[in-house]
Amino acid sequence: MLPETYKKVIVQKFSRDPHEAMAVVDTKMYPPGPNELLVKNIFAGANFTDVPRMMGLANKFQTPPFDAGIDALGEVVSIGSAVSDFNIGDKVITAFFGNGFREYSLIDARLAAITTKPTKEQLGAIISGAMASIMLHVVAGYNDTIHKQKVLVTAGLGGSGHYVVQLAKLMGHHVVVTCANDDEAAYLQTYNCD
Repeated sequence: MLPETYKKVIVQKFSRDPHEAMAVVDTKMYPPGPNELLVKNIFAGANFTDVPRMMGLANKFQTPPFDAGIDALGEVVSIGSAVSDFNIGDKVITAFFGNGFREYSLIDARLAAITTKPTKEQLGAIISGAMASIMLHVVAGYNDTIHKQKVLVTAGLGGSGHYVVQLAKLMGHHVVVTCANDDEAAYLQTYNCD
């Protein structure tokens, strides 16, 4: 039996102080539409992007109040009538703006991926890898068919950085990396950085 309401975090006003900017509110529970999943969140990712969104620096067209958080890992508790690729009890990773900091996510099934390792570490690994792929393929337009490029990766052992390094090397690009110290540099050499 699902509750009538659930808690979520909203950005109530722009501020550098999260205690001033954010609030926990109750919101009405809705059943999933035909192509949606209702997911009970277990873990939420604390994303760098959450900070500029809270401060009003990320999107000039978004005004408070709006839902906070992006990525989460949870359990499917209800399925829309047109959804066939998921089952109740599946553990899924979800990501979209306003998704993460809430007890339940009502989400289009196309924005969920089943995971066999429902841990907070798995959430971070999948989201970091997905962001790296998006940055290389969608934002930069790199793929394995274009002329090889020089790629600079700052924080080469960061959450997404190490994925960007590996993906760019697999595509055959010339990869230059920044890092914090000699130990990190030695480790990055195992990826054959240029």
